Amino acid sequence: MQVKSASAVLILANRRAENDDEEDAANIMRATAIKNYRQDARIVIQLLLYRNKVSHASLPRPGWGAVA
Repeated sequence: MQVKSASAVLILANRRAENDDEEDAANIMRATAIKNYRQDARIVIQLLLYRNKVSHASLPRPGWGAVA
């Protein structure tokens, strides 16, 4: 992976995963790790279950915490 120079990171779900919740959780953790490494990274993540979008929505976005 070349996150350092990527303009965006695409995380795709394994649609054949045995457990959709676990697959979504793993992908959300991947997105979190990428954000910890490079806060300004643009991440597009595919989730299998809509209800897991709430967890993803809480990931930090560029500009959060910035003093205006």
